[in-house]
Amino acid sequence: MDHDAVLALFDRQMRREARPDGPDVRVERDAGVVRQVGPPHAWNGVLWSGLDEESADAAVARQVRFFGDLGLGFEWKLYAHDRPADLADRLLAAGFAAEPAETVMVARVADLDTEVEPPDGVSLVPVTDEAGVRALVAWRARWAAARGYDYLQVDASDQSRPILLGLGFVPLTTTTPYVRA
Repeated sequence: MDHDAVLALFDRQMRREARPDGPDVRVERDAGVVRQVGPPHAWNGVLWSGLDEESADAAVARQVRFFGDLGLGFEWKLYAHDRPADLADRLLAAGFAAEPAETVMVARVADLDTEVEPPDGVSLVPVTDEAGVRALVAWRARWAAARGYDYLQVDASDQSRPILLGLGFVPLTTTTPYVRA
C-alpha cells in the first residue's frame, strides 16, 4: 500500500469532501476549515483544516465564536500530519481539552476476510472482545465491498489497535480529539 497516496485519499474523501453523517446535519467550508454542524445531539466539529502559522489563531477563534454563537460544544479532529505543527498548542491555548489519541487504521477491503460470521443466535452488539471485532470488521468489509469501496478505515483505541493489526490493518496517522464545551 502506498501510505502517502492513501493518506491523501483519506484527507480528500473523509475530511475535505466530507458529507453530513446524519439527518439535520450540514458540512460547511469556512476559510481553510471544513466543519460539520448539526443539532446539539449530533457530532459537531472541525473535520479538516488547511492552516498555516499566520492563519491558525484567527481560524481557531472564528470556529470558537461560530459554535459558541450557536450554543454548541464542538470537537476539533486534529491529525498528526495537520499544520501548523503547533496547532495542538494553539487549540489548548484557546480553551480546548485534549482527549486520548486514536490511531487511524486502514486496510484494503479486498485483503480482508469477509466470511467471518457471528455464531448462530448471536447478533452484533457493542464490541467487547476480539471475536466481536473480527465479526464487525467482516460485516463492514462486506458492506464496503458491495458498494465499491477500496479501503476500510477505523479510528482505533489502544485496545482495538492490536486486533486490527492482526486483521491486516495498518496505521495511517493518528488523531486527537480536542473538545471545547
